[in-house]
Amino acid sequence: MARELNFLPASVRHRRARRRKALLVATATAAFLTLAAAGVLVPAALARHYRAEAAAVRERNAALAPRLALQQEVAGLEGHYRELQDRLARIEAARRTVTPVLARLAGNLPPGVYLTSLEVRPGGQVRLAAVVHGPDQTVDLVRSLRNSGLFESVEVTDIPLEGEPRTITLALSLRAGEGREGHP
Repeated sequence: MARELNFLPASVRHRRARRRKALLVATATAAFLTLAAAGVLVPAALARHYRAEAAAVRERNAALAPRLALQQEVAGLEGHYRELQDRLARIEAARRTVTPVLARLAGNLPPGVYLTSLEVRPGGQVRLAAVVHGPDQTVDLVRSLRNSGLFESVEVTDIPLEGEPRTITLALSLRAGEGREGHP
C-alpha cells in the first residue's frame, strides 16, 4: 500500500482543512435553508393555488345555480308535458271508441228521441241518456237499440215517472269488436 507524501507545512494543511470544513458547513447550511424554505414556501404556494381553484369552482357553481334551477324547472315541465300527452292519448283512444258507436247509434234512433249523454267505459260498457216523449218512444228506443246489432244487452236503468219530455238512462253492453278499445 502506498502512502501519499505531503510536503506541505502543517499550518497550510490545517488552513485547507478549516476551509473545507467551513465550505462543507456553508454548503450544508445552504442546503438545509433551501429545504426548510421549500418546506415552508411550497405548502404556502400550494395552499394559495388550491384556494384560488376552490374560489373559481365556487364562482362557477354560483354562475350555474340559476341554470340548475332552470334545468329542474324544464325537467318538471317535461314530466308535465308527458303526463298531458298520456292524457291526450287516452282521450284520443276514447274518441276513437265513441265515434263509431255514436255514428251507428244516430242511425238507429227513433224519430223525436235525442241523446243527451253517451259514456263508453272500458270493457265495452256503455251508459246512455236520451230524451223521450212518452212510453211509446221509450219502447221504440229500446227495441231499435236491441235490433241494431251493436249491443249484447240493453237495460233501462232509470225512467222518471213524471214530466214530459223525460230523460231516461240505459246501460248497454257492446258486442265483441264493436267500438271497443283497440278496435276501429
